[in-house]
Amino acid sequence: MAGGAAIVKNAPNLPAAQAMMDLLSSAEFQDARAQASAGRGSNTGCDLQGLPDESELGIVDLDFDYLSAHKDELISKFTEMYADLSE
Repeated sequence: MAGGAAIVKNAPNLPAAQAMMDLLSSAEFQDARAQASAGRGSNTGCDLQGLPDESELGIVDLDFDYLSAHKDELISKFTEMYADLSE
């Protein structure tokens, strides 16, 4: 499952939010996360263990030129799908 962390605009306790982001993105946290759940850390400095080599995963690079050229179309389709789910 994809996930992410962010600081909410005008967060009431900005220093705590920044400290949490620092923790979540640290190599130490990513190492512990990768070891505990066999997950792939997002910090490029983390020690990944027990995972297949990237060449075996079938990863496809994003086509930024296509995304840029079709931005409005893609946003419109996403908005339509989201609206359908929200009914």
